[in-house]
Amino acid sequence: MVAQNKTAPAPIDLNNASQAELLAIIEKQRKENEALAAKASAAKKAGAFSARVNEPGKKNTKGEATKGGNVSITGLGRFPVTLYGTQVITLTDPENVLEVITTALAGFDHLSVKEGTEAEMENARKEMKAGLEARKAVYTRLVEALKKTK
Repeated sequence: MVAQNKTAPAPIDLNNASQAELLAIIEKQRKENEALAAKASAAKKAGAFSARVNEPGKKNTKGEATKGGNVSITGLGRFPVTLYGTQVITLTDPENVLEVITTALAGFDHLSVKEGTEAEMENARKEMKAGLEARKAVYTRLVEALKKTK
C-alpha cells in the first residue's frame, strides 16, 4: 500500500470569494491563531525549554545553507539564544554557574519578574530567590567536590 501525501487545500480566489467564504476563512484563521497562542502560553507557563544543534551546511527555513556548528536554545524569551561550542563549555562550567547565581543573589532586589498583580509578583520573587539559593547550594557542593578531585 502506498502512503498518500497530504496536499495543501486548493487556494481560494479571494477576489471572487463570497462574503460568507471570506468570513469563514477569517474565523478559521482566528481559531488557529488562538490555538497557537494558547499552546505558546502553556509552554511558557510550564517553563518549556529546548535546545538543538544546528549542523553546518543544513538548510534553514529560508532554504539557505547555515554556518551551523552552534546550539539554539529556546524558551528563555521571545527569541532563541545561539551558543557556540566554547560558549556552551564556558556557560556550563560549574564555577561560572556559581558565579552567576551568586551575582544574581547579591543584586536580587534589582532583578525583575514578569508583570502581574502585586501578590503574584511577590510570590514569583520568593520562588525565584528560593530557587537561586537552592541552586547555589548545589553548585557550591559541586565546585568543592571538583576541586577535591583535581
